[in-house]
Amino acid sequence: MQLNQIPSSLIGTSQLSSQDPMSDWDAIIKLNTLFHGVTSPDEIITSTLDYLVTQFDLNGATVILFNPKTNTIHASSARGVFTDEAFSRKIYVHSQDIWTSRITPGVRTFKQTTNPLSLFIGYVPLTSQEADTGLLWFGRFIDFSASEISQIMAIAKIAAMAINNIVLFHQIQQQLTRISALREIDSVINQNEDFNNILTLILRQTIDQLSVDAADVLILDTQSNTLKYLDGIGFIASSYKNASFKLEECYAGQAISSKSTTHLTNMDYFWCGYSNLSYKTSFTDYCATPLIVKGQIKGVLEVFNRTPLDYDGEWITYFETLAVQAATALNNSDLVHELQNSKEELLQAYEATIEGWSKAVDLRDKETEGHSQRVTELTLKLAKAMNVKEEELLHIRRGALLHDIGKLGVPDYILTKPGALSDDEWMIMRKHPTYAFIMLESIEYLRSAIDIPFCHHERWDGTGYPRGLKGEQIPFAARIFALIDVWDALTTERPYRSAWSKDKAKEYIALESGKQFDPQVVEAFLRLFNSY
Repeated sequence: MQLNQIPSSLIGTSQLSSQDPMSDWDAIIKLNTLFHGVTSPDEIITSTLDYLVTQFDLNGATVILFNPKTNTIHASSARGVFTDEAFSRKIYVHSQDIWTSRITPGVRTFKQTTNPLSLFIGYVPLTSQEADTGLLWFGRFIDFSASEISQIMAIAKIAAMAINNIVLFHQIQQQLTRISALREIDSVINQNEDFNNILTLILRQTIDQLSVDAADVLILDTQSNTLKYLDGIGFIASSYKNASFKLEECYAGQAISSKSTTHLTNMDYFWCGYSNLSYKTSFTDYCATPLIVKGQIKGVLEVFNRTPLDYDGEWITYFETLAVQAATALNNSDLVHELQNSKEELLQAYEATIEGWSKAVDLRDKETEGHSQRVTELTLKLAKAMNVKEEELLHIRRGALLHDIGKLGVPDYILTKPGALSDDEWMIMRKHPTYAFIMLESIEYLRSAIDIPFCHHERWDGTGYPRGLKGEQIPFAARIFALIDVWDALTTERPYRSAWSKDKAKEYIALESGKQFDPQVVEAFLRLFNSY
């Protein structure tokens, strides 16, 4: 029975109160403290349920999460009466009805007759930025007031935002790590290191980045029309290491014949050489993609897992990218020149990815849309005028584009708040340079670009943040960018004020020389932009 089909006899008669001791805003402030330092969705859910049970004297609460990748739902955590197996199964069925039939969730309070009391149960969606995260269910033996429902809705909204922000934060970190892994492989290939070392690196990165249990490379023997095991990691069955398979009798042959990625679940343990392998290792899920160079198939990259693979389009794309690198490594030394071209294309892809992240940050913060591109261009112009070396300009460009990436760790209700921020909210907002450092510091490819994201809010007189650096303690690139960042902020329209004239902005920058800005940078800026 779907929720919107519950008989009216089961609908609770709410005894609405005009005021409750805690306002929606009080709830937001308390949750802000509650979520401080939380780093996983499970922690958010646990903290939210515990808070709700305590704050509203609930007799139970639970969260049902949606997985858009697999189009499924699963129970996350439960408290009180919702831990009862039979009752939780009913709630799960209701949630499944909502999810599969795409019924728009809403707040509804209904009572379920129990012995001896009636349990009033409500549910609200966990939704952020038009994305359905799941459902929050709650219940108690006393009916809910309209004010309580409003507060619970606000709490659910904040919890969904927090969950989505953490997921996005981890996704960005995963993307950065994957890009770093591709670059490491690319670097090793171009250094013409021993092929076995290259192949081992590719297989290890395949397992780590795709979270699979085993991976191998099979080489195509065109004369015998068979695939032969070359190398692999994660296998127990030693007999597989000497195996060879006829194309028409193995899974990998399907990937070759279709020249595309093949995914299989519930592997047939009695098909070809996989029978012994699967029996001994309990592999159930499998993916294979061909290794192709210049239209010529060199072999197959395979991955195996003991549980269903949690894959999506991005996972498949990365898997196929690893296959491209494995295919390149299989080619001979005559392809060195083409590998250099491939490296250039990969670098362009990295730069395009960085620009994409920059635009994503701008779009999330509507007040500064287009800001990153503008300040990047002006920062490079000023850096060139100050004789910054050519090789440093690339790092400055990346740092300028990513200067606000740390805002991905700032909750939406703070970042998009229309009015002034409270002291506590400013404390969180001022953490975004530190968040940027955490995201970028472990990525070797971006380590040289970290100065601007981490230090662009430091001030020449030492009153800036996050570390209170003073004078030449502040990296030179950050000193240049800090001035341009303020210039752009002053000369562009914002919802809370009109843009300043360029002359007025120049006067302000001149007055801040030696206080907010490096005097040498101010002098160079005014000289360069004298007629701007």
